[in-house]
Amino acid sequence: MWSVRMWETNSETNLTKVSEIAIPDLFNRRLKTGNDMLDKIFGGEGLLPSMVFTLAAGAGLGKTTFLLQMLNNMTKVGIKTAYISGEESREMLAYTCRRLGLKDVNLAIQTDVDKVIEMMSQVDVMVVDSFQCLTTAKKMNAREKESYCLHELIKSAKKTECVLGLVLHVTKSNNYRGSTLIPHAVDANFMMRSAVTDEDVRVIYSTKNRYGKLYNVELRLGHNGFDLDNAIRVNDGTAPAQIDPRKVRWMEDLRKVLALAEPIKQTDVTNAVDGNVQRGYLLIRQLIREGKVMKDGRGEEAVYRLTDAGRASLAQLNEKAEAGEMPENVGEAEGEAQEEGGV
Repeated sequence: MWSVRMWETNSETNLTKVSEIAIPDLFNRRLKTGNDMLDKIFGGEGLLPSMVFTLAAGAGLGKTTFLLQMLNNMTKVGIKTAYISGEESREMLAYTCRRLGLKDVNLAIQTDVDKVIEMMSQVDVMVVDSFQCLTTAKKMNAREKESYCLHELIKSAKKTECVLGLVLHVTKSNNYRGSTLIPHAVDANFMMRSAVTDEDVRVIYSTKNRYGKLYNVELRLGHNGFDLDNAIRVNDGTAPAQIDPRKVRWMEDLRKVLALAEPIKQTDVTNAVDGNVQRGYLLIRQLIREGKVMKDGRGEEAVYRLTDAGRASLAQLNEKAEAGEMPENVGEAEGEAQEEGGV
């Protein structure tokens, strides 16, 4: 039989009544970012001291801009911050900050993980851009180095109560580049991608957050950075479905072809898709097969006209695009086109 004392023990490795477990004070010392939308993105209540999070996105989507804005905001409200880069020069980062109107960010260029760890005791929040750039003087293979860097960074964050953000790279299909050791080990993971219908809008969403709610937020990115005060959309709950960017391009090209002035020539289609002759033929072939356009004539004299189904499809594509949604048949159509020669 189980002993009652087993439930009453204070040993961390044994069963303990939750009423007897002391909650660390740091849970009541959340660090506010100085911006309500940033606080919401990170879980709604601010950043918990000692938490380690990742932000992953493709190249050029705005990871650096977003994190610099966050740190600048936090510095302005009295929180000590640092941005550690191994990818850009100090001068380039300073130029970016001035363009964005950010004057309070503290920068350092460093890739040695042990030297980065030494700096963590000096600040409340640190961002490392990127984890993949970190090195160590210790002789290790790539896997050992990844494990060592991650373990030491997390250990230091817990010891110093420094919030640590790690920038990660992703593949073209929006998957983590390298192993999944990092996202499993940290406290929270955030992703950033372009919106389906507007290349100037970014979707920032959490896939895991041990210390807060999951949100996905759409923000506009302009010359002066992210518009943090006017979110386009804010949703509670799980992250939005990942969308293959090739499917988005295929949807956009279908719309372009269906929107051409009739009668449509093959050269019109080619011009609509930036001169890609093969892609133009694949699009027309699919639309004919689906009964959305009809062909008149043969050879170079052939022209195409929309059917009722084609006009209905164009209306649907326009409606879905405006709503930021993906029509269900677009992915299937692109898959068929790829089988016939690629897109």
